[in-house]
Amino acid sequence: MRTALIVLLLAVVFPVFETIVASEISVQIEPGLSTLFIDPEDTPRAAARISVRDRSSTTRNLDIRTMPQSAQVYVNQEYIGRGPVRLENLESGTYRIRVSQSGYYTARYTIVLDDPRTAVIEIDLRRVTGYLSLSSNRPNTQFLIDGEPAESHLVELPVGTYTLRARKFGYRDAERRIQVSENATTRVSAELSEAPFEVRRLRLSRTRLNPANPGVLGRVQASFEATNVGTALLEVIDEDDEVVWRHRFPEFDRRDNSVTWAGVDQEDRPVPDGAYRLRLTGRHPDGTEANQEETRLRVDSTQTIRYRSTWSGAPGLLYAGNTEVLPARAFQFSSIVLGHRRWLDDTSRARIPVQAALRVGLPLQFELGAQATAFAHDEFERNYISGGAYLRKRFSLRDDQRLTAALTLSGTGQSYPEDSRNRAPDTATNPAGFRLSAPFELRLEALRMVLAPELAVSPARPDYDDAPPGDRDADLGAWGYLRGGVYLDLGAFQTGASVALRSEPFDTGALRLDTPLAAGLEAHVMVPRTQIVLSAFGGGEFAAPDDYYLFGGLGLGIVH
Repeated sequence: MRTALIVLLLAVVFPVFETIVASEISVQIEPGLSTLFIDPEDTPRAAARISVRDRSSTTRNLDIRTMPQSAQVYVNQEYIGRGPVRLENLESGTYRIRVSQSGYYTARYTIVLDDPRTAVIEIDLRRVTGYLSLSSNRPNTQFLIDGEPAESHLVELPVGTYTLRARKFGYRDAERRIQVSENATTRVSAELSEAPFEVRRLRLSRTRLNPANPGVLGRVQASFEATNVGTALLEVIDEDDEVVWRHRFPEFDRRDNSVTWAGVDQEDRPVPDGAYRLRLTGRHPDGTEANQEETRLRVDSTQTIRYRSTWSGAPGLLYAGNTEVLPARAFQFSSIVLGHRRWLDDTSRARIPVQAALRVGLPLQFELGAQATAFAHDEFERNYISGGAYLRKRFSLRDDQRLTAALTLSGTGQSYPEDSRNRAPDTATNPAGFRLSAPFELRLEALRMVLAPELAVSPARPDYDDAPPGDRDADLGAWGYLRGGVYLDLGAFQTGASVALRSEPFDTGALRLDTPLAAGLEAHVMVPRTQIVLSAFGGGEFAAPDDYYLFGGLGLGIVH
């Protein structure tokens, strides 16, 4: 007789957490749950796992979590919603639960709630699947299913329609649509025919190249496909139709091929800015020409891609923004973790700032960016978070790019615990409010010098321990920053120092500098053959001989 109950688990008698496997289903149950019933018709094949955890509560509750999360949940034949769902304040009794989702088997099970508690039930539905058996008239044929390589010649797949491609070097691709049915094996045999030799699909990793950019950023990769055995010649041709660089490929033994060009001629000298053609010529094994493909590239020394700090809310050095912008569609992601130690009146305090930032290059020499920073302090009321964004426009003041300028508009917000007395910290010289900066940069080969005057408008004044409580939330105020720095840019390695001085608020009636002085040192190195950058930082904030803090930390980022 087919019984409606295949598994009866009485967890109250289990001294420890139990795992039971019945008919291919993994059932996990904790002590304290009264009774769980599993329907034999569907659930043993419908779910890969059922987990039940008992939680103490003053009421009877059901917390049903499904995988996939969008699965439909029914309780006592009433639709409750898509998982996860929670039912509260239930009556004592039996609850029949059904979980279903298109493309998955439907699972049914029953739970009995006796004493007040919360039963947390997790169920992973099992996909409705079939099998695909693959073969070919050629050995070592590669199969792609919807573009993904098949791991073996017998593949289990969810039911549905797929695009199957069979490929092998030296042969034409074979492609067809196939249908995978439930619990059935679909057999497919690919018939491959030999392909004539040609080179095709020539493509470049970038269409604008600055050879002065560090590492892989200053190189372009030319990739293409070879359909059969043969050779090829890649030539870089300038605007005068002269070949400045060439590369000969040996006889091909694989489909995908590539070569990297560093923007130099045959004598390893940098080529001048301008438009270039890349011409790929394929040749049969007997030396006769098969076909040609061409694409275009521009060498442009103004397309500078460099990794920069964003600690003060705008890219450049730690405390002084520079004038650079990333080229359109280039981006940088950076992260910094610092350890701060402050000394005041022989008292030491610690905090750990963590920052993440993003820079994105826009057309017309604009750049957009955003950053978020969390300051964890050993005194909770001094914790706060900060976030903001900036927009920068770059200008060239000389044709040789030695003197450049920029305008940077940035905005920042800060949030604090409700009982915080520290309402306007200026640790990163990036206060709440808006700032307009006009940096100027002088370039002397690898040495760069930056001067960046800046206007800040804020609803709160920078807050230090000696600030009167009434000044912490003053009316809108304005003050200035004078930022400066010097750095050495060697491409893959950069190092520099920067400082920031703040004036007293303009409404005090006197234009004079305010303490503290912020200063920082930094170094960045790009990991060879990658676009990953490792950074190190050090510096501090100095108000008086007995009032200062020092910091040090590391950074990790990527630039593309």
